[in-house]
Amino acid sequence: MLDELYSTIRGIPSLGLVQAVDDSGPAQLLTVMTGDGVWRDKVEVMQIFGFASVPPGQGAICLLLALGADPANLRALPVACPAARAGQLSAGDSVIYAQDGTRIHVKTGGDIEIWAKTAAINAPSGLTIEGNGQV
Repeated sequence: MLDELYSTIRGIPSLGLVQAVDDSGPAQLLTVMTGDGVWRDKVEVMQIFGFASVPPGQGAICLLLALGADPANLRALPVACPAARAGQLSAGDSVIYAQDGTRIHVKTGGDIEIWAKTAAINAPSGLTIEGNGQV
């Protein structure tokens, strides 16, 4: 009975402090230090489809799950970096952002703000921009 309890407790989520990110392969892999001071290597991040990012080197954290209560089968949920987070959004807003302030801010109500040093659009089949004619 104690073995079953121990196995169940091992599957409880834990917090990981990201030490390194390997984004070179088909899955993003992390080196993390768990809340109890254990280092884990090659922890796969369960990425959200259609979005990819690499967190800045300092202060990134993730939620770790031991699938099947097996610590050898550890997965990380998408990585957060609270210190570099784009904040002060209104309800319903979404933003894609980089650490240097570059961002695409989709606002509730239909406005989109793009902050960039340069911008490139690759549209081999053509580009259509519609509006009311005002610049």
